[in-house]
Amino acid sequence: MSSIAGVLSFNDENKKRNVQGFQSVTFLIKVEKLPEEDTQARLFFLDGEPVEECEIPSGIKCKEINENETVKNKSPFLGQNFFLINHPKKYEIYYEGMKIFAMIPEKKRYTIHNFDKPDNVKQYEDEKRINKAINTIIKYEVN
Repeated sequence: MSSIAGVLSFNDENKKRNVQGFQSVTFLIKVEKLPEEDTQARLFFLDGEPVEECEIPSGIKCKEINENETVKNKSPFLGQNFFLINHPKKYEIYYEGMKIFAMIPEKKRYTIHNFDKPDNVKQYEDEKRINKAINTIIKYEVN
C-alpha cells in the first residue's frame, strides 16, 4: 500500500524538491525541478555517510506512463545518473521488481507516493495526525 509522501510543484518555489527514504533499501530518491523549466524535473538517488548523490542503484527500473496509459521503460538521461521527468506523464520506480515510488501528475504538480516508507517515518506521521486531531477536538470543546 502506498502513502502520499509529498508534492513536487512546478509553481510553488517552496515545493520544488522532495526526498524519500524506504524501509527495505539504504538509498534515497530525490526529485528536483529543473531551474527555469515549467514541466521538467530530475529524479536521482542519494546514499552514503554523509548523504550525497550516487549512481542509479542496480536493480532500479523507471517506468513512464503517458496519458494513454502506454508504459515504457525509461533510460537514464543521456547516460547520466538521473531520470528526466516530463510533466504530465506518470512515473513508477521499481527496485528488484517491487514498486517503491510513484509520481502522479495533477495540474502543475506531482503527488509523490512512497510504497516502502520506513516504519519510523510512518509512526511519526501517524503520531502527528493523532496530535492534530486531538488539538482540533480540544479547540472545538473549549469553544
